[in-house]
Amino acid sequence: MNFFSNFTWAVPKAFSDAVASCRFEEGDMLYDTPKAYEVDWEDAIKCTTHFLQVKFTAHAVPVEGKKSVGYLESIGIRKCESNSTKTKRR
Repeated sequence: MNFFSNFTWAVPKAFSDAVASCRFEEGDMLYDTPKAYEVDWEDAIKCTTHFLQVKFTAHAVPVEGKKSVGYLESIGIRKCESNSTKTKRR
């Protein structure tokens, strides 16, 4: 799997269109490590510290006379910590 090189997180090139237009879709998930994309969920949660999942999208419609807020502010994102991170904090 190929990833963008200029991102801190592991963003697969499969998200090229979403990145270019800042339009992710419901269910899209991003992980902080490439390893998480290579294994099933039970193993992915062990090798990642954080992940983002788009829960809903509300595609912005420009309103005349109002400054555009951009698409990223229109996306509901859930940020989660893996169980391994929670265990380390105890």
